[in-house]
Amino acid sequence: MRTAIYFTPPAGAPLTRAAALWLGRDAFTGEATREADAEIDALVAEPARYGFHATMRAPFRIAEGFDLADVDERLARFAASRPVVTLPEMALRR
Repeated sequence: MRTAIYFTPPAGAPLTRAAALWLGRDAFTGEATREADAEIDALVAEPARYGFHATMRAPFRIAEGFDLADVDERLARFAASRPVVTLPEMALRR
């Protein structure tokens, strides 16, 4: 089995909403977020399929004898052992 580890801000976060408008699709609901625009849509067609996210670990094969629940448990344990990182407020500008 292959899996990957991604991060996305919460569905209602301002950055998520701004990205959904730009991509033209809400990755959480699958709904369109703006009118079709041929010029923009040609540029964002592939990213719009995946939604706004950060790849924390590229796709990998889970070792024999392990499953997705094992990955989830180990990732949770790893994250719990690290200090919280707080980022300052960000602003998107043109």
